[in-house]
Amino acid sequence: MDPELYRAAEEGNLDYLQNLEQPSHLHEQLTPCKETTLHVATENHKTEFIERALELCPPLLILANSSGNTAMHIAAGEGNKELVDLFMKRSSDIESGEHKDHVITRMVNCKKDTALHYAARIGSYECAKMLAEADPDVCSFVNNDDESPIYLLVASGCWSKDKIIVTDELASSFTAAAYQGPVGLTALHASVLFRLDGGYSKTNF
Repeated sequence: MDPELYRAAEEGNLDYLQNLEQPSHLHEQLTPCKETTLHVATENHKTEFIERALELCPPLLILANSSGNTAMHIAAGEGNKELVDLFMKRSSDIESGEHKDHVITRMVNCKKDTALHYAARIGSYECAKMLAEADPDVCSFVNNDDESPIYLLVASGCWSKDKIIVTDELASSFTAAAYQGPVGLTALHASVLFRLDGGYSKTNF
């Protein structure tokens, strides 16, 4: 990636972005770790730069770095609900035509983690709720460690009767994978463990 472009993304320099000769080719500008300007701007929370970059080059949204992470993974992993919401709204711009197989909520990294896994792992209830409601089927996606997003959310300690990420109607359609955890554990096991630890109140599954 051109060093000046990297700095612009890092600083959120809109003027530099506006003056690019070929802004539609932004997706070709990559760091050694295959990060795009969108990854860099997301890591630095430059919302206005992100919005403009996606207007100029929508495919940036589905590009993954060398770890397989999209900008959505980064935003969800930081609990940035503003950017998660923005990326979901902008995803309709690319989830058709040649990019129809790249549904942003279902994209997995090298460890088979979705953005929902990332939000759940850090206990970001609001981001997890947005992602789960947008695509409930992702709740049943299991990563390489046999962890479902719901298992991770419970394991993070972010689960109680007033914090439900999906309705009973949606939950009734889940497969057992939605509650799966490593080494045979389930979300229920995780909730019991937190209750025994004294800092968690078990809810019903």
